[in-house]
Amino acid sequence: MVFVMKNVRSPRGSNERGAVAVMTALLMVALILCAAVVVDIGSAKADRRQAQNGADAAALAAVNALYPVYPAVKCSDASSAPCFNDAIAAAKNYALVNFQIPLTGWSGCTATSIGYVPGGGTSCISFDAPSAPKRVQVSLPATVKPTIFGSMAGVTSIRVGAIAAAQTGQNTKCTLCVLGDLSTNNTDFAVDGGSIAVNGNLAVSPSGNSNWSTLGNAFAGTFSGSATNITPTPNKITAFADPLLGTVPTGAPSTPVKTNPCTQGAGTYGSLTISANPCTLTEGTYIVNGDWKLQNNTLLTNSGTGVVLYVTQNGSLDFSNGDVSISAPTLGTFKGYAIIYDPLNTSALSIQGNGVADKIAGIVYAPKATLTLNGNSSFTFVGGPIVVGGVSAVGNTSKIIIDNAVDQQLPRILGYLYK
Repeated sequence: MVFVMKNVRSPRGSNERGAVAVMTALLMVALILCAAVVVDIGSAKADRRQAQNGADAAALAAVNALYPVYPAVKCSDASSAPCFNDAIAAAKNYALVNFQIPLTGWSGCTATSIGYVPGGGTSCISFDAPSAPKRVQVSLPATVKPTIFGSMAGVTSIRVGAIAAAQTGQNTKCTLCVLGDLSTNNTDFAVDGGSIAVNGNLAVSPSGNSNWSTLGNAFAGTFSGSATNITPTPNKITAFADPLLGTVPTGAPSTPVKTNPCTQGAGTYGSLTISANPCTLTEGTYIVNGDWKLQNNTLLTNSGTGVVLYVTQNGSLDFSNGDVSISAPTLGTFKGYAIIYDPLNTSALSIQGNGVADKIAGIVYAPKATLTLNGNSSFTFVGGPIVVGGVSAVGNTSKIIIDNAVDQQLPRILGYLYK
């Protein structure tokens, strides 16, 4: 009998291939879950940053609305300050704009107050005192954000909210309020009855040829140059926030589109080169939806009860090749405001004067724009405050004058806490 040995293959190889496939599948699931967590965490962080921006803006708007801003002397309901209802409305409106919290979303919102909650209000908007308050705390109603991939790991939503506080804060005030940097060579500044505050860096001529005369000068960043002729000497302060945020009428009204502001009056205008001399604007609101440039030393002035130039995000004002003498309306929605730039407009506000006719009377609000003054010129503002994103004044003998200054107290954000 002959025995034949058969070559029997071990099933080990196929078993290993099966095990590898199983391990690969398990690792893929783990990797997908990790990717889902990373994506959702990133999304949650972005939502929380947006929530914090919304809370900061709401708190700042509220504290600014507590006390009427010139030329107003009463609250919107004709009562005397503090204007709690105005502050609450400002906080809710800014939360709506910046974090899409509907006005109905505050119903049922509760938080630990900082001392005082007006009757009928919510503890999510509270004040430090019922009389002469200086601090506001805003706790945004938490929103539930659905996850993108988190449901794969059993997490279907993330709760997002934020808390911010702001206060009227510092003993510093400003008529010329610069939210960024102020840079000048030899330009002089004269503020009659008011102050200058710079939230960024203050750079002046190292030769001491920049002469300042104000009630006070302050900066939050760094100082460079010579303070020899700056009276009083600039002092270092903590960073501050926009002193008019929440009080400025925002949103350009809808007005008829026109082509010649010198003859057609109030309306909406695109880009223009104005050479008529003089160009007299009749009273009303002028929506500047393009670049307005003066040419050939044209004088831009107004008649009647005043005008406001409302510059949209697409517009700009360049008065550097002409003269301007305008005054703010004494009535209506834009009472007291001579120039308003859209809060997102970063275009320059260019001025240049001969020291005789050039004058802007009223509040100037251009929080992201740089006020530029070039050449050997002098320009006068009356009243104010003047709130701008920055100042660049590089003329050799130029001068910025503010007569009958209206100082505005500087608010600041106190801090934040995600919730």
